[in-house]
Amino acid sequence: MHYYGELELAVHGRPEILQRIPFEEIAAAALDARIKAWNGYPGDVEANLNGFVREMQAEVKRVLREPEEDGTSVLFYQADFDGSPIEMDCLELLMRQYPELEAAVLANVKFDTADPSGPEWFTCYSPAGTDKLCGALPFNGFGKSVQPSRLSVTGLDGTVYAFSVAELAGLLAQSDPEFGRGHDDEIVEGYQQELAYTPDIPYAIPMSLVRAPDGTWSIAEDDPEDLGCLPVEVDGVTYYIGEDNSEYFLRWNWTWSPVPSDWGFPEDADWIPFELDGLFDMDMEDFAI
Repeated sequence: MHYYGELELAVHGRPEILQRIPFEEIAAAALDARIKAWNGYPGDVEANLNGFVREMQAEVKRVLREPEEDGTSVLFYQADFDGSPIEMDCLELLMRQYPELEAAVLANVKFDTADPSGPEWFTCYSPAGTDKLCGALPFNGFGKSVQPSRLSVTGLDGTVYAFSVAELAGLLAQSDPEFGRGHDDEIVEGYQQELAYTPDIPYAIPMSLVRAPDGTWSIAEDDPEDLGCLPVEVDGVTYYIGEDNSEYFLRWNWTWSPVPSDWGFPEDADWIPFELDGLFDMDMEDFAI
């Protein structure tokens, strides 16, 4: 599958280490690994490598002129890519050579297929003391995408219930009578995939949910109209209340909004320079309605 998009990466460490990085040697080794892996056909990556080396060297000069108060500095790089980004190969080699450094990557990836879900976000993070980023050389594709999104719905009393997709999946798994509180990550991931699978309505979820009076959430086995629920209309909005006072929320009652949740970066990694708040002005043309 061919993919393209935008890549941001950052390297964090002490300036005396950053200024020793041999970016030309790393770029040459990354190109050599590509040539060997692809039997002599590296693709059009030389311009990418030259730009990477040039900009990272300029970043080193910048951080040496502008030292941080805590004694560490951050190198930042941003570029478009078309196909497998060789910059990821360079970063992989860099982490192997300097495990005392930290690295973070944010990528907005688009696919040249008929997939209607639009662009996806991927992140990578290598903490200090780890001698790899993704573990692959050459880079062999982005892994599991992150879902920096929040689902919300408003109850009859005006209460707004809002969750990340992962949080809501956890609540559903916890309420599942078959698994209960003994659920594992695989069960949560299954619910998360169900919630996120919205090929026709990307800003909704594909099922109706019910909230019991004790606060537990579950998937409605049928539409509230077919379950004998009482419809209550308030300000033009219809709410469905079950005999036990459970609230039923139809799949189109839910709204989806992108928020900075679950990017995959540690909370204490406050050095990461990515402007995550600015990523949420998504172009509706990127999605199929």
